[in-house]
Amino acid sequence: AARGPVLHDRAESALVTDPSVIQKIPTSRLGRLFADGRRSQATLAVLARFAITGLVNGTVYAIVYLLVANGAGLEPYLASGAGYIGGLLAGFLLHRNFTFIARGRLHREFARYLFAQAFTLGVLSAISQFAAETLLWPTWAVIASGIAVAPPLTFVLLRYWVFRQSPANPRER
Repeated sequence: AARGPVLHDRAESALVTDPSVIQKIPTSRLGRLFADGRRSQATLAVLARFAITGLVNGTVYAIVYLLVANGAGLEPYLASGAGYIGGLLAGFLLHRNFTFIARGRLHREFARYLFAQAFTLGVLSAISQFAAETLLWPTWAVIASGIAVAPPLTFVLLRYWVFRQSPANPRER
C-alpha cells in the first residue's frame, strides 16, 4: 500500500485520516495551522485571551497613571512611566498565566518578555520617526501604523519566543 509523503509533525499527522486527502494537505506553516479545526479554535482562543490581556493592560496603565498623577501629584511623564511599568508587569503575569499558559523558567521568560517589549518599542519608534519625518504622514496615520504593527509583532514574539514550549507540551489547552 502506498504510504504517501512522510509527515514531519503531529499537526500534519492529525490532518491525515484518509490517504486520499494527502494531496489536500496545506504545505505552509500557516496553512497547517488553520487546516485542522481544533488547532484553529485553539489559536482563536489564544488570540482572544491576548486581546483581553491587552485591554487589561491598558486599564492597569490608566488606573496607575490616575492614582500617581492625581493622588501623588507626580508630573505626567512620571505618572506615564509608572503606568507603563504597572501595565508591563500585569501584562507579563497575564500573558504567562492566562494568554499562553506557559510553564517555562520564570526569570528566563521575564527577561525575554522585557526584551520583546523593548524590541517592539524600538520598531514602533523607528516606524513613527520614518512615517512622520520622511513620509510626512499626519499624526493619526503614524498612530494607526503603530496600532497595526505592535499587536501582531508582540503576539508573534510572545508566542514563539518568550513563552514557547516544547512540542511535547503544547500551549493550547
